[in-house]
Amino acid sequence: MEMGDSTEKELLMCENNNSVLNYKGCLSNFKQFLHNIKNLIAVVELKKDRTLGYFLEVDDIISRKLNYSKEELLKMTPYEVEGIDKREIGNMVMNLLQEGKINYDINYTSKSGEKYSIEISNYIFDLNDKRIIIVTAPNTIERKKVMNLAEKAYEETEERYRKLVELLPDAVHVKYDGKIVFSNEAGAKLFGYKNKGEIIGKDDEEITHPDYKEISMKRGNTMRKERIGAPAIEQKGVRADGEIIDIEVASTPIKFNGNCAILSVIRNITERKKWESMLRETLTDNRRLLEKAIELDKQRTEFFSNISHEFKTPLNVILGSIQLLEKIKQNIGLEKDCSSIYKYIGVMKQNCYRLLRLINNLIDINKADSKFLEAKFQNHDIIHIIEDITLSVADFGKNKGLKLVFDTEVEEKIISCDVDKIERIMLNLLSNSIKNTAKGGSIYVNVYDLIDKIVISVVDTGIGIPEDKLKIIFERFEQIESSLSRKKEGSGIGLSLVKSFVELHSGRIWAESQVGKGTQFFIELPSILVDEENPKSNYNDYSSSLVERINIEFSDIYS
Repeated sequence: MEMGDSTEKELLMCENNNSVLNYKGCLSNFKQFLHNIKNLIAVVELKKDRTLGYFLEVDDIISRKLNYSKEELLKMTPYEVEGIDKREIGNMVMNLLQEGKINYDINYTSKSGEKYSIEISNYIFDLNDKRIIIVTAPNTIERKKVMNLAEKAYEETEERYRKLVELLPDAVHVKYDGKIVFSNEAGAKLFGYKNKGEIIGKDDEEITHPDYKEISMKRGNTMRKERIGAPAIEQKGVRADGEIIDIEVASTPIKFNGNCAILSVIRNITERKKWESMLRETLTDNRRLLEKAIELDKQRTEFFSNISHEFKTPLNVILGSIQLLEKIKQNIGLEKDCSSIYKYIGVMKQNCYRLLRLINNLIDINKADSKFLEAKFQNHDIIHIIEDITLSVADFGKNKGLKLVFDTEVEEKIISCDVDKIERIMLNLLSNSIKNTAKGGSIYVNVYDLIDKIVISVVDTGIGIPEDKLKIIFERFEQIESSLSRKKEGSGIGLSLVKSFVELHSGRIWAESQVGKGTQFFIELPSILVDEENPKSNYNDYSSSLVERINIEFSDIYS
C-alpha cells in the first residue's frame, strides 16, 4: 500500500486522540482517507481475541464480486461470507499478527460457482483502542476473470481452428528442421498413410520428388530468413507406395513451439493435370483439323470457281449455236411443219439460260466467300431503274394471270449504286414472287424516299413463308421446300446472293410474311452519291442487256 506524508500525519493525529467523540470524528476522517487508498477492497476490525470482527468499510467492486450488498457486508464478519474457507482466514490472521504486513493468496468460490484465487495485501493499524486490518489488492478478481475468459476463448478458438484444419479437404503440414511435426488427416491420406500419426516425424524429403528437393529447400530457407510467405507452386510428390502425384504447395512461416516452422497447404492436382494434358492434345488436334478444314474449303472454293468457268465455256458455245439457228430460221423461213423444231430450240435455249444462271450464282458465291465480290458504283436515278426492271417482267406476270403494279412517292431519286447488282436483286425478288403467287394474285413494287435513304418493297399475295423459316431464307442453300419433291425450282443460293449484293451497298434486307396471305420484302439503301464528272449516268447504256439478264434470271419460269 502506498501512502503520502500528509496521509500518515492524519493517521497519527487520530491515534493520539483518546476521546470517543474524537474517535468517531477520526474514524470519519479515516474513512475519507481510506477512499483515497489505491486498490482498497476492505477494512476489518481485529478483536482482542485475535479474531476478525465486522467489516468497517467495503469497496463496491468487492461487494459485487462476493454477491452481497455493501450494507449486508457491513453487518457481517469475514467468517460469515460464503465461499471463503475459515481456516484460510485463521492462517492469514496468524501470519499477519507475526509480521504486521503480509501478502496472501486466498481462494474464493462465488455463489455462481466461479472460482478465484485473490492475491491480497494486509496491514494492521491501531486506532485508539481499536485495531483494524486494511486489505488492498490490485483488481485481481477482475483480472483473473478476464484471464479465465481469455484462456477459455483461446481454448475455444484453438478447438475451432483444429476442427477446421481437420475438415479441410487439402493437406496441411507443419515442418520444422526438415521434419513433419504436424499433419491433418487429409495430409496423411494424400501421401498414402493410414493416419496422421504415421506421417508425423517423417522427413519432408520422403514425400518430395527428387527433382523438387532443392527447390523446396531453397523456398523454406527464404521463408525462414525473410519471414514472408511463398506463392503456390506446382511440383511432384511421392506417396508411401512410391506413386508420383502432382501437387500444388502454398507455404508460409509460422511460430511453432517458439520456433520458426513452415506451414504448407498441399492440394492434389493430378486429375487437373491430366485434364490439362488432354485439353492441350485436343486443342492441338482441333487446330490441326481446323487448318485442314480451311485448306479443304480453300480447295473447294477454287474447284467451284474453276468448274464454274469450265461449265460456262461450252455452255456459251451451245447457247451461241442455238441463237445462230434462230437467226438462220428467220432468214431462210422454214416450213410450218418444222414448228416442233422451233419448240425444241426454245426449250434448249431456256435451259441454257438456267445453267448460265446457276453458274453465275456459283461464281458470285465463291467471290463473296473469297471477299472478292465488288461493286461498281455510279450515280443513277434509282426510280427509273426499279420501274424499268418491273415493267420489263410484266409479260411473265401476265402469262401467269398476275397483276404487276409499280408505284413511287417521287419521280426521281439519284443515288450511288451498282446497276448490275440492283438488277440481279430485283429480278430475283420478282422471280420468287411470280413463282409463288397463284393465278389471279397481285405483285406490288413500291419505292419510298426517306431523305437519307430509300426503301424498296416487293409485296405479293402468294403462298407466304412460315414464321420459323423467315430467319433462314437469307442463309446459304436454304429453301422453304428442301425435299426432292419440292414444287418450285431453285438452288437455294438466290436470296443469299441478294443479301450479299444489298450489303455491298451498305444496306439491309428483311422479309415479313403470313402463310396463305403473301410475303413482303424490304430493301433499305443509303441515299449517297459518289464524286464523278457526270453525277447522273445514263441508265439506257445498261438497259440494252436487260432482256438477256431477264431471260437468265427468269429461266426457271416456264411459259
